[in-house]
Amino acid sequence: MNLRTPLILFGVLLGLIAVFFGLQFFGYQTPVERKESEKYLLPALHKGKDKFATVPAADFSQVTIERTSGDGKPEVLEFKRKSSGEGKSAGAWELVGDRKLRISTRAVDNLIEQIADAQKDPKADLSSDLSAYGLDKPTAKVTLIRELKDKEGNKTGTETHVVTLGSTSPHKVDPQIYVLTSHSPKKPVAVAKNRLDRALAPLNEFRDKDLLGSSLNVTGVRLGGTSRKPLELSKSDGRDWRFVEPKIGDADPKSADDLVNALSGIRVEKNDDFVADLPPNDAKLAEYGLSEDGAPFVVTFKHKGDSQGAQDVTLLIGQRDAKLENQAAIGRAAQLIAELAQCMVNPVQAASPVAAMLTRESEATQTRAYYARLKGDGTVVRIDGKHIKVLERKPDELRSRSLARLDASKVDAIDLKAGGETLRFRRPQLKSPPRPGDPAGGVELPSEWEVHTDQRAAVKAHLDTVTKLIDAANKIELPGDKNFLDDDAKQREWFGKDPLDLGLDQPRAELAFWQDAIQRDKDGKPEGSGEPKLKDAVKDKPALSLAIGRKDEKRGVVYVRRQVGDGQPAVLAVPDPWLSSPEPTPPAGQFGAPSPGRERIALSELATAGYLYYRDHVLPSFKTNDVTKLTYTRGGITYELEKDVKPDGQGAGWKLKQPVEGKGASATDMLIFSLARMQADKLLTDRASDRDRKEKFGLVDAPLLRCTVTTQEKDKKETATYTYVIGKPAESEKGEVKQYYARIEVKPATGSPPDANDFVFLVPSEAVQFLDTELRDVAIFTADPKVRPQSVTLTWHDAAMKNQTTKLELTYAPDKEGSSTRIWTVKSLVIDGKDAGSTLPKLDTARLDRLFGISSGLPRVDTLMTERFVLHKGKPEAAWRLDPASKEHPPALILQVKYDDNSSRTIVFGANWPAKKEEMPGLRHSSYFLATASTVPDAVFLVSEPDFKELVAGVKFFKSEEKVSSLR
Repeated sequence: MNLRTPLILFGVLLGLIAVFFGLQFFGYQTPVERKESEKYLLPALHKGKDKFATVPAADFSQVTIERTSGDGKPEVLEFKRKSSGEGKSAGAWELVGDRKLRISTRAVDNLIEQIADAQKDPKADLSSDLSAYGLDKPTAKVTLIRELKDKEGNKTGTETHVVTLGSTSPHKVDPQIYVLTSHSPKKPVAVAKNRLDRALAPLNEFRDKDLLGSSLNVTGVRLGGTSRKPLELSKSDGRDWRFVEPKIGDADPKSADDLVNALSGIRVEKNDDFVADLPPNDAKLAEYGLSEDGAPFVVTFKHKGDSQGAQDVTLLIGQRDAKLENQAAIGRAAQLIAELAQCMVNPVQAASPVAAMLTRESEATQTRAYYARLKGDGTVVRIDGKHIKVLERKPDELRSRSLARLDASKVDAIDLKAGGETLRFRRPQLKSPPRPGDPAGGVELPSEWEVHTDQRAAVKAHLDTVTKLIDAANKIELPGDKNFLDDDAKQREWFGKDPLDLGLDQPRAELAFWQDAIQRDKDGKPEGSGEPKLKDAVKDKPALSLAIGRKDEKRGVVYVRRQVGDGQPAVLAVPDPWLSSPEPTPPAGQFGAPSPGRERIALSELATAGYLYYRDHVLPSFKTNDVTKLTYTRGGITYELEKDVKPDGQGAGWKLKQPVEGKGASATDMLIFSLARMQADKLLTDRASDRDRKEKFGLVDAPLLRCTVTTQEKDKKETATYTYVIGKPAESEKGEVKQYYARIEVKPATGSPPDANDFVFLVPSEAVQFLDTELRDVAIFTADPKVRPQSVTLTWHDAAMKNQTTKLELTYAPDKEGSSTRIWTVKSLVIDGKDAGSTLPKLDTARLDRLFGISSGLPRVDTLMTERFVLHKGKPEAAWRLDPASKEHPPALILQVKYDDNSSRTIVFGANWPAKKEEMPGLRHSSYFLATASTVPDAVFLVSEPDFKELVAGVKFFKSEEKVSSLR
């Protein structure tokens, strides 16, 4: 095959491809593209990278409209850009000539875009006779000059596009206008009139109707004039609004933003609202109430200094337009006369015109117009009267409802003066020293505070108590304007007939907050030693000062005098306590996290809580591994336990030395652990008198609990003791015990005793319940899987039946000789010496199996445990019914079990023992049986009544639903 021909064809193909891309690169259109662009009035504006996209209006630098004005005189409007640009950054348009009018950039751009996007009517077949279409004497001619640029954005020249408008077609529906263009200067075309109507718009259509401009980048706003008191707001750090005049602190961010947005919405609504164009200093401006010193309202917007060409803008609002109102009134009167005349024909409708008139009068009152002008501009315009309400806004309507707006991350010093003592809270470190990879300035640290006073050593602050003060200032909000009590009139309105009593002449407490005020070194640490010092420039100028006055129980408020920075003081009625707004409930059928409860903050309580509330509540503690001895006293019984270290590292247990010798309870370790981590709910006093300790708190003679832990560090001879004393329950609502009074006394191995020895504090009842435990081994019977019960004897003495005696003997033996299956059988049942076996129902063998541990379940006696020993040694009281030989007070039940290894166990159930929660708050049940057992001779212990009530009640415990006729 000859390869020459394919190679030639391939080369031709490559050449065609190259030509195609070359034409595309140099902007030549394909036939399809050319046909598409020819749809437009100016096809040349639809060439470029995107062949069908319109050239942006920002590319045009000049627009000229030549036409005849409404009075028949020639009119030329020439617009030029002050500067060029692209997209939204394009320069503003200005009107060339003597008339210095503000021009709307958007309006001129809309004209360009309308002409560029206008499309010819493809069905219109027009002749070349220009006079037939009014193009020999055109109504308007628009000239557009476009700047041409290269790829680098450098100007390379200009191109001009001209559109000439003739007459309008006679069609009433969808009229067309006849047009000539520089693209086709001799061929008229038809275009829908509404696609070119901006070229015929009056001059006022192109004027800027915005007055104060956008609210973006506004950093300050001032309201003034002869009809109102000055009001000025400033946005600090571009974020928070504050009052400049009057100096009353922070403004509510949303209210301030809404005010600025509403003011920026003041604009000229219609073209005929441009009233007059006068020189800026014309005396006639006073006739409109628009002289600079006589305008009823004056609004000024201040902008960021670095905004693009942004300057302060001031709008003057003058008198009402009475002429317009009179004309409107005449029109309404004429309309009323016409309607009344119509009613002469149809009297039934006589009431209708009057009602309509009243409605129109009401609407007219709400839609009054006012004269306005910009400062430095003599153009008088008319604005809608609806804006007057915004101009009349009062400072109280804009004030922040928040008590304060502190930056919690910067607050590092607080002074609290109350009760004759000043607490100085200092935050030593705000941020950690910068490390590689950290943000500039270091990482913010958790809020850790110190408490300094004149008469006490510096200590750490308790958890987040100081943070709660900052949160209170930032979170508490006033419910309304009436809570601002800055002057006598507001105070009198607030108190009504009651005497004015704010309690601020001698405040209950005074608070001062500083931000970034401590003198620090380059690492952010306080300079020098001791209490951190404040910077000289700010030590007398706190960011926020609060004086706390009288708590008004009647109105649920506390009166506060607030001063923010160097602003003027404000008197506030602050809700006390303040409750946060409830979280909204999720709509039905929607799932979500449950709403948290309403947060409660009582400023008066926080301000007067005192030193012990704010200082560290952490109690002295010890290492549990160092404990060698525990002494525990409750209810007149003292326990002494010593650590029993096992040989060869097998761990350690506890030996009970008192009140009897033996094994200590497993709960001993948990008790020691709880003591080591005891926390105070609240510190009550560090200056309690001996009398208060004894009588008020119950911490001296016979406290509820007294626990002494002895510790000794490894390889050291010195010992330390930690004594914890639990006294009376604290008073609480509805008689429910929630806390107990307590104290601690530490005798350290070396050094001075801690100041915590002077504390009286509160501990939660849950902690006391856990401490109230049994330290003697609580196991009465332990199970032995190698042995089984052989026989059981139960003897009941029914006190209600004159001590009637019932004796039941049971055996647990193989059902037949050689069998491994055992069954329960009744050997005998005797009541007061008489055989009663014939009346015994069938045994509930499942219950018997559970009772003696053959199967799982409760109650059971094979692994019997107690919660508490009532008597460790000695003779029980007769009324306890624990003496089997007593005829007057015999036991309620004696249970004897013999096992197949010839061992036996006996437990005696005595009288009912109601739990004394005030003496033993750790007990689980409200009622118990007193009991003794053969395994713990001389001891009396408690057995749960709910578990053994039915067994102690009598033989019915063993009854089954099925009856039997005789003993087996």
